[in-house]
Amino acid sequence: MGNRKSEHYSELPTLLKEYANRNDLFYARYSEYHMRIIQGDMVCFDVWTTAKYYIVGTEFVEYGESITERAGEKGQIPTNKKALNSFLNKLFYPVDFL
Repeated sequence: MGNRKSEHYSELPTLLKEYANRNDLFYARYSEYHMRIIQGDMVCFDVWTTAKYYIVGTEFVEYGESITERAGEKGQIPTNKKALNSFLNKLFYPVDFL
């Protein structure tokens, strides 16, 4: 194990910031590599420039049991704009996809 270099997607912070601004979400950049998007008390989403993500929490109880809570989920996000926007829409606006 060892010195494997991670690929960083330099355009990812810009794409995430544009998405957050367009949808009135809170965007913060904590370091060169780490970003977070927050939607009020409903979604807290961490992303790294390596395209890895971690969903800190979701809170959709007001919509009933038809929406699965995704807190603790980890994975890779798409890095092209269209697929990324689709992924984020499903995360932040799951009611629209019921």
